[in-house]
Amino acid sequence: MGEEYGEENPFLFFTDFSDPEVVKNLREGRKREFGEHYYDPQDYSTFQRSKLSWKVNKDILEFYKGLIAIKKKMVDHSREIEVETKDSTVLVKRRDLLVIASFTDSEVEGTWKLLIASSKFPERLTGKVKVPRGAGIYTR
Repeated sequence: MGEEYGEENPFLFFTDFSDPEVVKNLREGRKREFGEHYYDPQDYSTFQRSKLSWKVNKDILEFYKGLIAIKKKMVDHSREIEVETKDSTVLVKRRDLLVIASFTDSEVEGTWKLLIASSKFPERLTGKVKVPRGAGIYTR
């Protein structure tokens, strides 16, 4: 929740059960399962910690808006994709789209035009090009 604008508050599991037996079993089970990372889902403060802060990270929000706009324009129900992994980079190709997820600076090859990126990706790929860590979507 709030990922699309960089929400910093966690979304914790919280409850408002009224049956004492259910509450007892819930607390005991979660203590057993989570040990030292336990928090009480019935405690009102758990709910309060999960509320969205709405401190919007405009860059992340604009990135998500751009992704949604691309998805609306490029309706393609084809399930034919080509996936290539190289070092710390994943390339996913589908017809005229290339998605790059790069966990380190890396090199990719091809001829593509940038649609959107999470970091400073080159506007065009021609031949072998270095790309930074991040994600980018290209089209032919």
